[in-house]
Amino acid sequence: MKTSKITNRILTGEAVLAAARLVDTRSIEARLGTFAAAHEAHARAQAGVDAAVAQAQAVLQRVGELDVHQDATLEKLALLLALDGKPRANPLAGYTDATPSGLRRTAAGDEAAQLIRLASAVRNDATVSAATRAATDTVETAARAVLAALEPLPPLEAALREARHIRDHTVDRWDEALGNLRLAARVAGMEGAPGLHDALFARSVRRRPTRRSRPKAAAGTTPANESAGEPADGVNSVTGE
Repeated sequence: MKTSKITNRILTGEAVLAAARLVDTRSIEARLGTFAAAHEAHARAQAGVDAAVAQAQAVLQRVGELDVHQDATLEKLALLLALDGKPRANPLAGYTDATPSGLRRTAAGDEAAQLIRLASAVRNDATVSAATRAATDTVETAARAVLAALEPLPPLEAALREARHIRDHTVDRWDEALGNLRLAARVAGMEGAPGLHDALFARSVRRRPTRRSRPKAAAGTTPANESAGEPADGVNSVTGE
């Protein structure tokens, strides 16, 4: 579900209910009450999605910070291996098929797993210097920190999927309740409450946000924001549906 649709529902519902407090709505009281309940349920469910997104994003931000450190330890190890006489084009040759730049482009968790194996292989090489062997401990420590930081993510992603599932179940009820309220307001207008429909809905139409180009995501980030922080309804798995 697109972020714009979620945002429009929330803004439209708030505008309609705010307008309803300023006019006589006794002729559509039942329909208005049904819509108010549907809107409250939808907004509450969306708040649950927003909270789940925020939790997942916090984990991803921490992982990103640790990944930067992980990359730095890899760079230092590669330099030390080159000083030990390993091929400058790829100091990791003989320990792994990967290159330092290739590992840095790998997803943080996958890179961490490969670095742990790399550190073990280098550590067992008797031809490397003591400084290089010590650097393998730093690499492994950094890699294990990344893996530890990633551990909370799967349950948070599952919670986010469930929150979106709950939210999506409120959409049909919201749409139906709004449609019924619009119809009731039009009927009331023909039966002695002229202008009621415009009073409730004209403002909500004007408040709908215009379409704008979505900015490019920063490299290495996972989009994750919906109404209050989630892309295309997305943490694409944290962040995508």
